[in-house]
Amino acid sequence: MNDAGAQPILWNHHSDALQRSSTAAFSEVSMLLAVTKFSLIAPYTLRLEFNDGVVKEVDFSAQWAQMSGPIFQPLRDPAFFAQVTLPPDSETIEWPNGADLAAEFLYEVGVPVQPSRTRRHAQQEFQM
Repeated sequence: MNDAGAQPILWNHHSDALQRSSTAAFSEVSMLLAVTKFSLIAPYTLRLEFNDGVVKEVDFSAQWAQMSGPIFQPLRDPAFFAQVTLPPDSETIEWPNGADLAAEFLYEVGVPVQPSRTRRHAQQEFQM
């Protein structure tokens, strides 16, 4: 419990340190991005919903150059790529080999989904 007049202690995930901050400054703290839902809508393409309510589509085949290293090589196999999960204790998607990508990266490279484009429409495109 805080003493009268004491400032609350806020956890800053970016610096892994505790910081003291005033209540007014709390509203200025940026939200840590997290993926809250996903769906596979085409080979190598995921629709991702983030904790700020934004929905984006990421075509991973356009990102291979940025995803270097042996851990990302299995993702080029569509059957392995389709094994993507969103573990309940995670803030981002991951694959069985431990490969994962920061939610911030996914947010940056994702294309916003138009509100009129429904999940059913996108899944129909994938099946065609």
